[in-house]
Amino acid sequence: MFIGYVYPLVTASPTYRSALLENLSHVVHPLIPNDQFPPQFQDIAPKKRKSTHDMYAFRVMQLKPGRNGLGGPSDFGTAEGHDDDGETWGSEKIMRVIREMGASDVLVIVSRWYGGHSVGPERLHLFTDGGLAALDKHYVFEALLDCRQQLQSMDAKIQALRQAPVQSHAYEDLTMDRARRLLLARKKTLDALQRPKS
Repeated sequence: MFIGYVYPLVTASPTYRSALLENLSHVVHPLIPNDQFPPQFQDIAPKKRKSTHDMYAFRVMQLKPGRNGLGGPSDFGTAEGHDDDGETWGSEKIMRVIREMGASDVLVIVSRWYGGHSVGPERLHLFTDGGLAALDKHYVFEALLDCRQQLQSMDAKIQALRQAPVQSHAYEDLTMDRARRLLLARKKTLDALQRPKS
């Protein structure tokens, strides 16, 4: 069984990466439903159901040593790295996905629970697919977060123009299609409310 994850990354610090991997093992993995695991893992207590391998790759834009960011783009550099965690070539496949997608400021992890059957060379595709699926989901999540913020800002402007009490919407069930429709509707409403009255 292979599952991919993405954590936003703000630094290439090994201590920070280690803390994120600990969070994955002790907080995220125990929440996976039992029936998704290979049979030999299903009777193990969730807190003890550690993955066999957590291979990862990361890429982050950060300040170069001795720079403060005021010197412009040349003050920043890209730090990247990867770790196979005993699964040969796994992290290199994940790193390739990160580079091909042009991703930055991410830690991409593919966790594997060995189910007793060797998958042979197919495992290399599973590393790639796990990393790709996790990054795709991450980008959709980030885009939806941005849409939520835009909608909440537009709602506040509309309510101010209407001189109505502010009502906060969380937009928790938002999809990209619904977000696009709502943003277009809010833009039209704002345009109509801001149009000079004749």
